[in-house]
Amino acid sequence: MALFGTAVVTCDGQELPTIEGTATLTLGLKTGKARKSPRGFLGASSIVNLSTLKVDVNATDDFDPEAFEAPKEVSCRFTDIDGVKKYVIAKMVMTADPELSDGEDSKWTINFEGSKAEKV
Repeated sequence: MALFGTAVVTCDGQELPTIEGTATLTLGLKTGKARKSPRGFLGASSIVNLSTLKVDVNATDDFDPEAFEAPKEVSCRFTDIDGVKKYVIAKMVMTADPELSDGEDSKWTINFEGSKAEKV
């Protein structure tokens, strides 16, 4: 399940200039895997998943995406688009090269992955 909203990403005490309303968060909930036997369903095992965050960041002269190269960890506060659900992700790392869009309103798209999102 993906949530859409606004993310405040912090690294070394500084906030990234994220664009409001551009964040997509998956919570990293545990899922199950069914186990079967010759007689059918035997039970399930728990699989731990990681949360993921995709967010757009303003492309300003003072923003350097290389500053977030792994293993640099960031933390995140996320609020859904309605302002109702709020989550905190304690530790995340950048998982793909940031993408820069063209044009007058250029922005970086950055992907993070990390610990389970905790409801606030």
